Amino acid sequence: MRRFEGFHEESTLPVRRGDLITIKKGTTIHTTMPRIEDRTRIAGRTYKVRIDHILNGITITEFACSSGETPGHKRAPSVRWPGTGGYWFEADINDIPEAQKEP
Repeated sequence: MRRFEGFHEESTLPVRRGDLITIKKGTTIHTTMPRIEDRTRIAGRTYKVRIDHILNGITITEFACSSGETPGHKRAPSVRWPGTGGYWFEADINDIPEAQKEP
């Protein structure tokens, strides 16, 4: 299974803006929706969404570390789509089945 960690250029990722992707039941979803406690929820069913944009992930280098941080991979790329009420929803690219297909 492919795994994406840290920063990746969009051109190196297997999914693109406008792609229709699957959010599987049980996937952790982050949202900007304020009424959701800690802004995280678990998908209660499997459904399809269209990617609006991709967040490339973050890698902290030794030159950009804050006090107490360790260099290395910090956040995997994620996909984002608009949802209910104009709020954004986001899932880790590693949880998207379409991103796991070999090139």
